[in-house]
Amino acid sequence: MTSWDDFRERLLMRFGSGKGGSPYTRLMNLKQLGLVAEYRRQFEGITATTRGLPQEFLEEAFLNGLKPEIAEEVKLFCSSGLSWLKEMAQWIENKNVTVRSGKNYQPSLFSRPSPLGQSRFEVSWSKSNSTPTVKDNSKYTPYLVRKMSFKEIEEKKKTKDYVTDVTQNTIQVIDAKEKSCRLCLQMK
Repeated sequence: MTSWDDFRERLLMRFGSGKGGSPYTRLMNLKQLGLVAEYRRQFEGITATTRGLPQEFLEEAFLNGLKPEIAEEVKLFCSSGLSWLKEMAQWIENKNVTVRSGKNYQPSLFSRPSPLGQSRFEVSWSKSNSTPTVKDNSKYTPYLVRKMSFKEIEEKKKTKDYVTDVTQNTIQVIDAKEKSCRLCLQMK
C-alpha cells in the first residue's frame, strides 16, 4: 500500500503531463487572456497540484501571467502575499472596466480600496449579458492623505479645526467643522 502523497505524485506524473507539461511548466506559461477571475481559477487549479513551492515564486508566477496593464499597476503597491495580489488584480480590473465603460469615475488619491474592505464600485456579470454592470457604492469614502509640516500641525492644534481621538489601538483625526474622519491610523 502506498501513501497518499506517493499516489498523488504518480497520478500527476501519469495524467498531469497531457495538458501542456508539468504543473510548473503550465504555471510559468499561463497567461491571462480573459477576466482576472478566470485567470485566477486557472492559476489556483494548477497550484493545487503542486507542493512546496516558495510563496515568492508563486507571487512572481501570478504577476508574470497577468495582463501587462494590470500587472504594472499591481506592482505599484507593496505585496502582502499571494491572496492580496489576487484581490488587488481583481480591484484594478474592476476599476479599468468602470473607466472604459464611460461611467462618471473620479479616482481617489489611491486606487487601493479603503481599509474597511469597501470598494467604491461593484462590478457584476450576468450570464445573459456579456457586458458588466457597474454599481457605484455610495457608502465608499476615499481617504485623502496629505503630509503636514510640524508648523501646520501646531497651527491646527491652536485653531482647533481638528480633534484627535485616541483609543487603545486607533488614532483618528476628525475635521471638527465637517465632523468627518480625515485620517485613521490603526496599530497592529
